[in-house]
Amino acid sequence: MRKITCGVFLMTKQGIFLVLKKSKNGEYDIPKGQMEEEHNNDELKCALDELKQETGILPNEIELDEDFRYEYNDPDGTKVIFLGWLDEEREIKLSSEHKDYKWKKWNPPHNIRKGWLNSLLEELDKYLN
Repeated sequence: MRKITCGVFLMTKQGIFLVLKKSKNGEYDIPKGQMEEEHNNDELKCALDELKQETGILPNEIELDEDFRYEYNDPDGTKVIFLGWLDEEREIKLSSEHKDYKWKKWNPPHNIRKGWLNSLLEELDKYLN
């Protein structure tokens, strides 16, 4: 069975977005994780669970953009990403999976990580403009 990973791209209304620095390899990422049995194949539930686990942000603290859903297929599986809005940047409660985080100014084009993450940023740029 193909692996499905779900996540939330967090952005503030001031045009700042969140990236997390992975503990194991130092790469930048966003809050996301693998679909598990408890999610019952519900991509949004998986994404919101990962958001809470990796940042401490609860689903009721964000405004979900219901018109944006990004999907990327690669040899590792399928990534499904939703867009969530926060009123302003805030302190993040990192899980052990990440060692740091940054709030970055939205100023495309972005080159944060080759592959799916840069592709997501390009799609978001098209969507937001």
